[in-house]
Amino acid sequence: MDWSKATVSERKALYRAVKNAVASKGEAFDQLIPEILDMSVSEHYRSTLRAGKYSGRNAVRLFFWLEQNDPVAAKGISGTSFKAVTTNRREQNTSDPVLLIPAVDNTEETRFLFRSRALPYIHPEDAFEQLDRLMSDARPFVWHVLSGSGGTGKSLLALEYAFRYARSEEVQIGFLSIECAKDFDWRNWRPNHPTFIIIDYAARESDLVSAMLEALAAYKNSAVPIRLLLLEREITGAWFNKIIQRGRSARAPIEHCWFGEDGTLEAPEDVWPVVRYMCRDCPEKLPARKKAMSELERIDHKMRPLFAAFLGHAYARGQNPRHWDSYELVENVLNHERRYWQNGGVEQSHINLCACATSTAGIPGEWLESLSSHDMSGFWPEWKGLQTIETLSAVFGAGIVDDIPPLEPDILGEVFFFQEWKAASRYERSRLLSYGSKLAPWFAEFLERLILDFPSLQTDDLLSNFLKHPVEQADNVKCELTYNVITYLANFDPIRALQTFKKFEEFDRLENQPYAGECIIDSALNLIVGIENLSLEDALEVYHTLRRLFAAKSLTSGNARSWCGVTLSIIARYPLSEPEAFRVVLADTLRLQRACSFDDAIRRDTCIALSNYVNLLDSTMLGHAKRMLALFCRLAKGETDGDMDFAWKFILYHVFLLHLAQLDTGEGITDENTTSALRQMTDLVPEFPIHQSEIVDLLKKDLAEDEQ
Repeated sequence: MDWSKATVSERKALYRAVKNAVASKGEAFDQLIPEILDMSVSEHYRSTLRAGKYSGRNAVRLFFWLEQNDPVAAKGISGTSFKAVTTNRREQNTSDPVLLIPAVDNTEETRFLFRSRALPYIHPEDAFEQLDRLMSDARPFVWHVLSGSGGTGKSLLALEYAFRYARSEEVQIGFLSIECAKDFDWRNWRPNHPTFIIIDYAARESDLVSAMLEALAAYKNSAVPIRLLLLEREITGAWFNKIIQRGRSARAPIEHCWFGEDGTLEAPEDVWPVVRYMCRDCPEKLPARKKAMSELERIDHKMRPLFAAFLGHAYARGQNPRHWDSYELVENVLNHERRYWQNGGVEQSHINLCACATSTAGIPGEWLESLSSHDMSGFWPEWKGLQTIETLSAVFGAGIVDDIPPLEPDILGEVFFFQEWKAASRYERSRLLSYGSKLAPWFAEFLERLILDFPSLQTDDLLSNFLKHPVEQADNVKCELTYNVITYLANFDPIRALQTFKKFEEFDRLENQPYAGECIIDSALNLIVGIENLSLEDALEVYHTLRRLFAAKSLTSGNARSWCGVTLSIIARYPLSEPEAFRVVLADTLRLQRACSFDDAIRRDTCIALSNYVNLLDSTMLGHAKRMLALFCRLAKGETDGDMDFAWKFILYHVFLLHLAQLDTGEGITDENTTSALRQMTDLVPEFPIHQSEIVDLLKKDLAEDEQ
């Protein structure tokens, strides 16, 4: 084989073979590689080697060294097609970003990995049609987000679409090599072919995505278009806000390049082919279609393909999942997978290492030897180079090169980590948290996925331990995690959501951290407006917890605006309650308005809070209502647009009703006392005549409803 003309996939295979050969000789690869290539090797160039994107000259040198030092490996690498990763047949331009189309052999150990393409592809054709519209969009650069729950099939859809063009001479397409992309000059990149870039787990790479969007939004060559497809579970959240708000000057161009269609990927209408495929070798064990689909819907109401595969796996083994929930279904698969680990010589220390990797999106290879002999000594295995790598490969079902990846699929990895956490000793738990805290953003993201994917699990202990664990400058990360969990649990498990909110009191360094404050205040708002049957007692407890958290802390204007959203919502939610309960809430609102008198948003929210508060008053408190109305008029400044128009009518109508109530002598509402109340309102508020006809109409409507 002429290695000077090798494809990227073949060069990646060659790199791995050389690295393994060096390790087997007991030598240090980083020290030997400059000698093999006869050149100094920077860290950036090492990432280029790992991605298989190096020159033909160096490919020849690597193979020559391999042939001299490990003839068996050299013969194997030159006579087989390596399937760990492939790219377009057309060689990528060396000035282009590295795009890979990942693939692994379809084996028993890899059957659940999307890269093996083992499961039937069952998404409808219109899922491809949307990507076709993205591809053919007339704009030079367009970006899109494909979102969906874990196990829905986002990565597989993108992979299948990439394979459509895998041998194309016209389009360069593939998953972006993140390691090679971090130092890439996106602003000055000028591709020679239309390029379709896919980024999986986009939230993890929000800084990179932000930089890419900011740079590529200025790209102008519509003859050679660039497409960027981001894969993530949710399109909402901090990561998405971050990528579209990276500097005010960049925001408008980035939004202009947004594809504009809803990219939510729903589970396919029919996942029966997946269940049937898993029982292809034992069809007699497959139950009737109706029974299987009913079983799946009970276990996973979203009917996701991955859960269909897990259910088919259980049927194929002759198991009865009649009483299982989603966690028990995934746990069943994981327990089956563990038998491969035992056969491969995997010990608990290897499992500990894999658990750490799974909870932090992988472990860089260059960290392993140092951490194994220092920070994680006795918890991770002693580092023995290739021997350790080969043992770990039994866990992942496929060969690994340098970095230790997370256990996949994600949902399987979540259950794996939780199993290890439950079985761990106090010392082992401290090691898991110690490593997770080193990479707090990734660990927090992992915990969030675990809790949201399996909300019935008792994960409070794990969450509390992480929140209490010292992590330098990580309060923002912890607050965001807690906020996301509360927002989800508000609908699923209100009691746990309220309990989780109290965990914010465990934070002690919130001063001068506006984002952490925003997470806390927005969490309170989501509880107050999100829990359908929230009692007044619980709502006020949330509010007073919020007050304790921010006692003696100055609020930024952004946090003050969020706080006003809480106060006006809590007052509006309980219109039949005693007003005395809300005096503190209203007083806080007025205090915020005085402190931020320059902020129009806070001023308007204060007006709405006043109008909501007046609704709580009865006829004995007309004097108090008049004072609130006078304050409202001073703050509202006569503005009647949007929400302010509603606030005007709301407060004027309720003060008007209080006047009527005082004039009512027990004979009911008469035209005479209505006229008198209208006159008093006109004397009280110069703006009243503007709204008078609407207020009279509201009164007539209410009276008619009372008569019915």
